[in-house]
Amino acid sequence: MRRTFFITAVFFMLYVLAPSAHAYQAGVAAPDFVLPDLNGKQVRLSDFRGKAVLLNFWATWCGPCVKEMSDFNDLYIKLKGKGFVVIGVSVDVSADSIKYFVKQKKLAFPILHDKKKDVASSKYRTYGLPATFLIRPDGIVAEKLIGDRPWGSPKMKEKVYQILPKGK
Repeated sequence: MRRTFFITAVFFMLYVLAPSAHAYQAGVAAPDFVLPDLNGKQVRLSDFRGKAVLLNFWATWCGPCVKEMSDFNDLYIKLKGKGFVVIGVSVDVSADSIKYFVKQKKLAFPILHDKKKDVASSKYRTYGLPATFLIRPDGIVAEKLIGDRPWGSPKMKEKVYQILPKGK
């Protein structure tokens, strides 16, 4: 009886957890998704293939998330001509609160809305905020970072420079 339970539990974990494990590990393809931007236009992650992507899951009510936004904006403005994009995915319930925040902070990078948290939780297995994924131009996750980081620091900028497309 115990052995049967153990074997069933192992198969359950392999069946249910193994496919989703790839959704957030470095070295595997970043799961594609479609989410609306703040104007309602549907945006697909794969639209940015060929560019280095900093994908950040955040919320307006998350203090550490808010702390990173200025650095993300600075990186985006400085590097967007070099094949780099920042994509902010807000898990806020209200689009109005996101729009107000973006306007107040004068954010220039694309902000998408994951109102039901489907992409954040199901595809990327992020349960804490902020969660940031550095994605190479070939669509492979280079690194996953949980928690806020000093993105304006030389160390964090170097992480971004390492994933930039070559020759840009």
